[in-house]
Amino acid sequence: MRALEAAAALPEDARAVAPVEQGPPRCGPPRYGPPLLLRYFARDGTVFVDGQYLIKGVAGAILWKVAGDMQRSGRRDFSTRELRLAGSALGLPDVQDNLGVRLLLLQRRLADWGGPLQIRRLRRGCYELVTERALRLEAAGGEPA
Repeated sequence: MRALEAAAALPEDARAVAPVEQGPPRCGPPRYGPPLLLRYFARDGTVFVDGQYLIKGVAGAILWKVAGDMQRSGRRDFSTRELRLAGSALGLPDVQDNLGVRLLLLQRRLADWGGPLQIRRLRRGCYELVTERALRLEAAGGEPA
């Protein structure tokens, strides 16, 4: 409430000039080219993007979960808390101190790859899956996406 009162106390021209951070659109699937094919192998968490190896293990399982959630619900943001709650499905070890390391590894791997799929940190414990193209998910062995 205090923030609203403080904003209302500003002169009208000061409120109009405040910069707003613009990011990629959050509604609807991106449409900048053909769909990006993510192929997932559950036995070791390996993810291929358009036929090229990207990552495996827990980081691959995290990417698959987040991409699947985005495809099912359209929601791009996720938290480390959500990932911890899905820990056994992702293959997280009992010592959960390394979730941040796995997520950072995935984020850096995607950045090094430089493709149209990235993970952006929004704030502490909250991230966003950013993609310039629609995703097509395919689980190897006929497993559901």
